[in-house]
Amino acid sequence: MLEVEFFGANCLRISFKKTVFVIDDNLITLGGKSITKTDDVSLQTDMSIAVADGGRLLLDCPGEYEVGDVSVTAIAARNYRDEEGKTTSTIFKLYAQDTSVVVVGHIYPKLDETQLEQIGECDVLVVPIGGNGFTLDPAGALQVVKAVQPSVVIPTSYQTPGIKSLVPQGSLEDAIKQLAMPASEPVSSFKLKPAELEADQTKLVIVTS
Repeated sequence: MLEVEFFGANCLRISFKKTVFVIDDNLITLGGKSITKTDDVSLQTDMSIAVADGGRLLLDCPGEYEVGDVSVTAIAARNYRDEEGKTTSTIFKLYAQDTSVVVVGHIYPKLDETQLEQIGECDVLVVPIGGNGFTLDPAGALQVVKAVQPSVVIPTSYQTPGIKSLVPQGSLEDAIKQLAMPASEPVSSFKLKPAELEADQTKLVIVTS
């Protein structure tokens, strides 16, 4: 079973059966507390984000990795704030137990054919929606969703109590209206079994921090 927890900004904990990943844990710099534990694998999607120390391994560049029971594909991408031709972001695809999770981070919304080929099938897509020149806004997020075609979308990087964003982020409520997808009731953690996926519909799942 897959479990996803959200802690504000673009920070998440993604747990598989034997391996736990922490994404973009820069919470200390945003007025929060680090969530990284000694057995965690840290993933850094943005070269400008200083993630917390403390995990057993840090992945922050493109490549293919096997970590415990999980296959990791890390894909070079243009950051939302990059000039054309630069790639200072990394998209991560995690695959285990017949389930795939893709975390895009603060990318430019147009993905090329090579990137989409590397991403392949996606069950759960984690995508920022906060906008304001720092990251994807709802329109950009929707562009990524349409290209990747996941079964589940989990939004990040929106206004969150206790988090002092580097750039003010848009509200979740406004983003939900613009994304125009069926949205779940908010949950404190999202747990997924492959048999529960719906092939013909993309669902927006709100995971609270």
